[in-house]
Amino acid sequence: MTHNNPVLERFLVRSILQPPAAGQQNLPRRQAAILVLIVAHASLTLLLTRRDATLRKHAGQVAFPGRMIDASLVATALREAA
Repeated sequence: MTHNNPVLERFLVRSILQPPAAGQQNLPRRQAAILVLIVAHASLTLLLTRRDATLRKHAGQVAFPGRMIDASLVATALREAA
């Protein structure tokens, strides 16, 4: 990886995708995934969303993009990126 931003370079080197360990016990029945998207502007920026004001839970809150998993945690995070 070669980037012009040394802060971004250090982050990317330390941020290798880590899937959940196989065979974890006592997982909740409903799982969700989020996406932490860091945008390389002049200063690093996080992408956040505002939840719809009509939702039953956490209405209007600012949050990372995410939702209940469909196929896998990774697939869910990638779907949220789209």
